[in-house]
Amino acid sequence: MERVRALRARRDAAPWKASLTAVEERARAGGNLVAAMVDAVSAQATVGEIAGRLRTVYGEHRETLVL
Repeated sequence: MERVRALRARRDAAPWKASLTAVEERARAGGNLVAAMVDAVSAQATVGEIAGRLRTVYGEHRETLVL
């Protein structure tokens, strides 16, 4: 956890925020997410932050229980 805190403290907020916004916008448009996600990782976004933006668009998967 300390490494994540340190990363968040030292990263540049402007490209980080812009890249996460791009991920969300691309997801809403139904476009290819790969380039946007690579840009987000390059801007030091965490997997959890990227997944959070995708969750806002697609929701959270709930497995259907079959007995």
